[in-house]
Amino acid sequence: GYESNPRLDAERRGDHFTQESLVVSLTPTVTSWLEAEFTYDLLNSHYTELRDANLWMNTLGTTWRLRPHPRLQTQLSYEYGLVDFPFDTSNSFFDHRVGLQQQLTWVKGLTQRLGWRYQHRAYDTRRARAGDGTDQAEAKRTDQRHTLLHEWGLRGKRTFLKLGTQWYENLSNDATEDFYDWQAWQLQGVMSHVFTPRWLASAVASHEWRHYAQRSVPAINVAERDRLLTLAGSLMFLASEHWQVAYSVTYRYQDSNDPRLDFTDWIHQGRLSWTF
Repeated sequence: GYESNPRLDAERRGDHFTQESLVVSLTPTVTSWLEAEFTYDLLNSHYTELRDANLWMNTLGTTWRLRPHPRLQTQLSYEYGLVDFPFDTSNSFFDHRVGLQQQLTWVKGLTQRLGWRYQHRAYDTRRARAGDGTDQAEAKRTDQRHTLLHEWGLRGKRTFLKLGTQWYENLSNDATEDFYDWQAWQLQGVMSHVFTPRWLASAVASHEWRHYAQRSVPAINVAERDRLLTLAGSLMFLASEHWQVAYSVTYRYQDSNDPRLDFTDWIHQGRLSWTF
């Protein structure tokens, strides 16, 4: 693939990249109303020139789905992730993610989903900063994030529509102006359509509003406010029972009241997948 701005900064230097992904999944049926899933996901992302953006990501996860009624499903999940930036170790971290979701089918094809997620991220080498901006020798930086979500889904014969909203709160032990403490709200719409048994397409549009607690814009001395627009589309061809070929394009644009943080980013990606 090719990404126009991997660092998401004003320099807007683009680069080509390759990604390899391996996913292993086991889904035993415990009882007629309880299903479990165990997964391992390995992702390697390699940029040709901007090597500080290279990463290895390992994720172990388990999900338990409880169906006490044909129209009601409760899901509990846990994931442990390890993200390694080999050329920029200050960004390497591991995290724990716990989630609880409940899905209700009102009528055939119409579903409603409510959920909560908690994420705890700990950095390998990056230190938390004290109020005066100096690193705390005994404290590594950690972030905590709470997420609440609400979604409606409508499934037709060939088309699926989803409209959802999410609220986030991020809390960090980095005390310098509470630099990484923020709240955000996101609105997202998804549509996918099956043209033929072999051809299908999807489109995503989302808008996020992020408000920082104490982080200010130096020039005007007001709290930072960011808006992020994301548009994406993909087209997939099922070449056979095991092989899939896809092309996707993603556009991201951030508008901030701190002009230094404005950016645009295009990602073009071709993908070949083998399921066995």
